[in-house]
Amino acid sequence: VAELACFLPKWLKSIDVVDRVISNGGTCGTIARMINMYREMGDAPTTSNSVLRMMMPAMRKRGGEFENWTVGGHIIQDAHDPSSLSISRFRIPKETHKDRSKSDPSVPFKDLAQNVKVFPQKYDALDLTRCVEYHVQPEHQDEVWNFPDDFEALVKHLGGPTAITKKYQDKEIFNRWTPPHIRKSAT
Repeated sequence: VAELACFLPKWLKSIDVVDRVISNGGTCGTIARMINMYREMGDAPTTSNSVLRMMMPAMRKRGGEFENWTVGGHIIQDAHDPSSLSISRFRIPKETHKDRSKSDPSVPFKDLAQNVKVFPQKYDALDLTRCVEYHVQPEHQDEVWNFPDDFEALVKHLGGPTAITKKYQDKEIFNRWTPPHIRKSAT
């Protein structure tokens, strides 16, 4: 989740990303806090309302029980696995919203670092961070590594996937990023 906020914040327009984030205890305020920490935001920081405005249209276009979707009224799907960190089944907005004709091409990993102030660290950093860190190094910038097409190959090139522990799970990340007084009021 921290890597998405850092490198791919527009993925918050994906119904699969929103479903995972909210089902695992994410809030608009926490996501905004992460984006503002990791990214250069120009004149104004990202607000929780801005995050909501990214997520809400995607969820409501889903139709059915999601037609009047809100974060507080989010329904966790039966098949949801809170321990899963996989993004392999995430559909990007152009796949879930046919009215978006513009394709999202693969991009060099080093380009994901544009407008990033600081990379995720420790338990907020997984394989995507490793891939971007590798590709921004001057001695590797001429290598051809594109996200998402070469993700698995680059992870393999870097020695294989990071060993996952509970501290990498979304709920743990949200607990670290949510101020204690807000966590107390949510329980």
